[in-house]
Amino acid sequence: MDKRILLYITAFCIVTTVKAQETLHLSINDCRSMAVAHDEDLLRADNAVK
Repeated sequence: MDKRILLYITAFCIVTTVKAQETLHLSINDCRSMAVAHDEDLLRADNAVK
């Protein structure tokens, strides 16, 4: 009986963890703008191009 309860609790934790990690769908432009915003080298290269 105790093993069953432990199994149910473990299964519940796994399912809720998997549901919490949803996939983000980004366009290439969105991805690039996020990368530029967080990377100095990309920011410098972007400024050099402009």
